[in-house]
Amino acid sequence: MIANTNYVSKNPFIKKLWIFIFKEVKRKSEYAEGALMVKKIFEARGDWFLRNTPIEKISSITFEFTNINYDSSIISWHLTTEIWYNKEEPIVNNEKREFSKILSDYMLYLLLNQHNMVSAVADIAQTTSADTLAQFFDHIKGVPKDIKELCERLYAIPPEGIRYPSALGRGIKLAREMESLEEKKWEVMSGVWVEMLSYAAGHIKGEAHVQVLSKGGELLAFVWLLLAHFGCMYKPGWGLYYEDSSGNRDTSTYV
Repeated sequence: MIANTNYVSKNPFIKKLWIFIFKEVKRKSEYAEGALMVKKIFEARGDWFLRNTPIEKISSITFEFTNINYDSSIISWHLTTEIWYNKEEPIVNNEKREFSKILSDYMLYLLLNQHNMVSAVADIAQTTSADTLAQFFDHIKGVPKDIKELCERLYAIPPEGIRYPSALGRGIKLAREMESLEEKKWEVMSGVWVEMLSYAAGHIKGEAHVQVLSKGGELLAFVWLLLAHFGCMYKPGWGLYYEDSSGNRDTSTYV
């Protein structure tokens, strides 16, 4: 059931989201001076964004969710995003709210349905997903009338009543922390999702990208090319990043 999910999101991939991803990667590339900084950006899974954002009230708990297994991190952030997207009634149109939802659904789609694309970074996704579902059914009794009620019931589960650490427990705990950020939470979630997407794109084997490009392409493959273009790939053997003896970056070696 998990591996053959046909539909994950009804939200279309919009041009404004691609522009947002482009700007986020380009912004980080401005810090990519020296192999050490390039490596930090390349290995970031949300932590670089969180450490470099001026948004206040981001506690150490938030950083905790960027230092766990990649598949668990995707599921936890997806739960947080889904809870707030359905639980909250937006006062005004918030593009980053929509960006967060689309990227969240897309990453879950890759995790569950495109295992060959993310197997290098999420090799126990099916086990983690099954465990999360088992805990979910342990805590949610009866059938909620809609997704909004389901998210409200998830959010209301007392933290002490959830086995922790787990993807479900972390997701609910993180959702509770996001409340203090108010509207800024969507800026945080959208920024983290771009980093999660970039991490997956950069760590996938090249042949996997080639395979999907031959079939019309996958967003992940285009992000991979974008990272290479801006010099945010820490793959010296590929010639994507090079620093000569004088310390100058040689952009001629970029893809």
